[in-house]
Amino acid sequence: MINREFDLIIFGASGFTGQIAVKYLDKNYPDINWAISGRNYKKLKNISESTIKKPEVFVADSKDIESLEKIVKKTNVIASLAGPFSKYSNNLVDQCFRHGTHYVDITGENLWVRDLIDKYHEEAEKKGIFIIPSCGYDSIPSDIGTYFCHKSLNQPILSIDGYHAANGGISGGTTETGFTMTDYKTKYKIGDPFLLNPKDSFTENQKKNSKDTFSIKKINHLNKWSAPFIMAIANTRVVRRSASLLESRQQSYGSNFVYNEFMMTKKFMSALLVTIGLAILSTIMF
Repeated sequence: MINREFDLIIFGASGFTGQIAVKYLDKNYPDINWAISGRNYKKLKNISESTIKKPEVFVADSKDIESLEKIVKKTNVIASLAGPFSKYSNNLVDQCFRHGTHYVDITGENLWVRDLIDKYHEEAEKKGIFIIPSCGYDSIPSDIGTYFCHKSLNQPILSIDGYHAANGGISGGTTETGFTMTDYKTKYKIGDPFLLNPKDSFTENQKKNSKDTFSIKKINHLNKWSAPFIMAIANTRVVRRSASLLESRQQSYGSNFVYNEFMMTKKFMSALLVTIGLAILSTIMF
């Protein structure tokens, strides 16, 4: 990596998630040299002034390639926190690829991620450039959680079920993303359980047992209920891709490893309402 002015630049720093990231960096990483960027200088300046670090501010717009090139050349890593990413990050990813800058984001837009894989993965790997989508709630807890489970057990795993007790709000970008994905044009299908996997990288057993289900089950050992989880359609694909890539590097979770994901609720009625609501939402959006 070329020695650059900044370790990290946050793109979309004035958004819901961007402001959380700024506060976290400011509090916990005083030795990192970072800056913030986005479209609105006044908002960004106010955010900068509210911190201890007082990071430098750069105005950059997702449609202005020159402004994106400027920030990309200044840093080792770009963290894009402004969604929908299929709408706002295409040019940014391309500039990162062109100038050897690592890129991370917090997208859950797997159709878009699949297209990024097709376009950049092979060459980025050769050049040592990391393009890593889905580094937020979608899908770090699922992906890293699975990785550490395997590390802790230190033996082949048949299957892991992930359960999420979801709380908290939804950002404007997340809401817009849901509707953007319904119009996203690609040859791939969002319902494909192995959407992000390399071609022919799953077994018949994995194909049989890796499905998006709308069932409700009692989790006896926890005395709780499981229901479909709205973000499982994103998270499961990421975990399965990671498992496949690790398999190709002789770091396998298990030759027939299966991962599925659910929401966890205390009461049956809550699980039922979640299931009905998600079924209705799925018919509208997909």
